[in-house]
Amino acid sequence: MTEYEILDLQATYVAALGSDIMNFISILSGYLLASYFLGAKLRLSQFVVLTATYSIIMLIVVASIATDYEEIRAAESALEDMKRTWETRKPFPSKEGTDVLKYSVVGASVLIFLGSIYFSIVSRFRSLGAA
Repeated sequence: MTEYEILDLQATYVAALGSDIMNFISILSGYLLASYFLGAKLRLSQFVVLTATYSIIMLIVVASIATDYEEIRAAESALEDMKRTWETRKPFPSKEGTDVLKYSVVGASVLIFLGSIYFSIVSRFRSLGAA
């Protein structure tokens, strides 16, 4: 592959990362709104299916985010190996920097995911208690 093709591939991976993060935010928002407004109106079985489906999808999205970081880093490594020459280079952080960034984003995503499950359960029980 040429340097341009690898740079283009890396840009594609960065775009995929942004898309995965936006998917995470969109799915999170939908689940929180559904839990808050429909929590008490759902039967327990519906709530469990909703939460289980949400959990599976969110874990896949979080795994996709982690994979995107690995792909970006692999493209950067290929560019470093070929001694990139483009004057407008914007190198991605070092491997250690990439790992810190990846684990920070994935860790925050998992914490947000767990917090959303907690919020949903608490909202459901509060709604049931008030009804």
